[in-house]
Amino acid sequence: MTLIEYIEQLSSADDAHVIYASPRWRPESAIHVGPEPFDGSVPSSAEGMTYLVSVPEAKRVLRSRPMGTSAHEAARAIVYYGIYDCAEPIAVAV
Repeated sequence: MTLIEYIEQLSSADDAHVIYASPRWRPESAIHVGPEPFDGSVPSSAEGMTYLVSVPEAKRVLRSRPMGTSAHEAARAIVYYGIYDCAEPIAVAV
């Protein structure tokens, strides 16, 4: 599954889970979603991937996006958050 594909399921995702993604994160990156091991390691089911964001963080990022945001734009915003640990700036029409 890719991050773009997962966006549709995010609203019902378990808040105890985290999202791992293939390096060089981008919307098309393969992902694994599941609980984070207590020791902070990457689970064997996410081998070759790295921690991107927690599910609650991803949900918060999507709530901050305007209505009608495409799955690709939403995935890009989650990647931005994973890299910079802050929400992507949103241009506001005046």
